Amino acid sequence: MDTLLTKNPCIDFCAFKEGVCRACGRTKAEKKRWKDLPKETRDSIWSRIMATHGTNKGKRGRALRARHTKLSGKVARQVREQMAESLNE
Repeated sequence: MDTLLTKNPCIDFCAFKEGVCRACGRTKAEKKRWKDLPKETRDSIWSRIMATHGTNKGKRGRALRARHTKLSGKVARQVREQMAESLNE
């Protein structure tokens, strides 16, 4: 079962300062290679950016937290559905 958060954390406001996006907290290299990164790496990047950028009190921090919450809920739903399917087999 895949319980890793691997969806793109982009909140559609790219502004780089010192090589890091001020909105989502990813580096330019991480943004460019996102789809090619292993799932575990993407999940750990999510953890890092929530610790560094998800605590911001401004609009971007709220948007990032909202995206994380929405995607986390989808992952939890998928896990529940997979568990239900495996029980029905």
